[in-house]
Amino acid sequence: MKKYFSAFLVLCSLIIWPNVLEASLLDDLLEAAQETQAEREREGPILAPTLIPQAKFQSQLGSYLVEQLRIKQEEESSKKKEKRIKNDIRKIEKSLKKLDSGISGWEKKDYSSDLDRLTKNFSKHTKRHESIVEVERARLVAAEKAEKERVAAAEKAEKERVAAAKRAERRRLAALEKAKLEKLAAYTERCEGGVSDDPFASFDAPLEPRMDLVVTIGRSKMKLQATNSNCLWLGNYGRPDLVPTLITEENYQQNPKNQSQYVLKVIGSGVTTIDTGKTYKITSKGQFVLDFKKNQCLYTKTDGARTKLACDDGSSVSSVPAEMDCQRIKQIFSKNMTAAVKKYGAGGMTRYTECLLE
Repeated sequence: MKKYFSAFLVLCSLIIWPNVLEASLLDDLLEAAQETQAEREREGPILAPTLIPQAKFQSQLGSYLVEQLRIKQEEESSKKKEKRIKNDIRKIEKSLKKLDSGISGWEKKDYSSDLDRLTKNFSKHTKRHESIVEVERARLVAAEKAEKERVAAAEKAEKERVAAAKRAERRRLAALEKAKLEKLAAYTERCEGGVSDDPFASFDAPLEPRMDLVVTIGRSKMKLQATNSNCLWLGNYGRPDLVPTLITEENYQQNPKNQSQYVLKVIGSGVTTIDTGKTYKITSKGQFVLDFKKNQCLYTKTDGARTKLACDDGSSVSSVPAEMDCQRIKQIFSKNMTAAVKKYGAGGMTRYTECLLE
């Protein structure tokens, strides 16, 4: 009796609360659908490269199947069989329309439809009519294989072309660098002479006497040396002990009509050199126009404005007084070498060296 009573209570609850149960079931279904949709949105971009081609393959088979079934329908003499084929075509077309719609959506990054399910559902039609679509299936597989081989060959050819272009560019740059180094070596050879195995070669007389020029730029002084054979050096006025650095030919120009005149270009925010220990800051781009014989110096900006600069051959620098003893000279140079060199010049540096040797 208890069993019948329990069953009666369950039945009553279904009668009394049908709307509550129905609403709960709908909520569960809606929640599950939303979760499935959210999952497709997350995984769609990852699955698309695989699912879209599979769906398109079934779509192509489906179009072929419909075409062949229409031919078969027209050739069918039995009305009953013809009607059956017609109904089959209608079902296939309906399913095919859904599949194509899903493919279009996924290609547009709309993953609201379940493309995997649509593809599997439609494949039931092609499997059922395998005898009809087997020829088209083989053709599509062969075409896909040929296309993959074509793409692979094209990619391989492109990689080889890019690699060849990179090798050619490396060879071109190497040739340019080699030519640049050879030009620089020839320039250095012409202006300073080649490297000698003789350790005393540095005491040999220079290839050609140099003309000196000291240009005053504000509170700084720039020391330059030049020859008539188109060679230009930049020294350090405050450090006569440093060997002047040969300026590369790209940075200056010699006047072909007057070999003692040079134009030194300013590239960027200063005249930069190698191992001179100093950079002369210039606030604008332009060029120095220098005359080593007449001791005339101009600075010309790119807009044409000119500024006359004070310059001489550097011989006006005072030397250490002859009556100054070595103790005083050592004291001055040891206290501030840079200031002493600026004040007393190369002669003072020589006297200081002699005092150290005494």
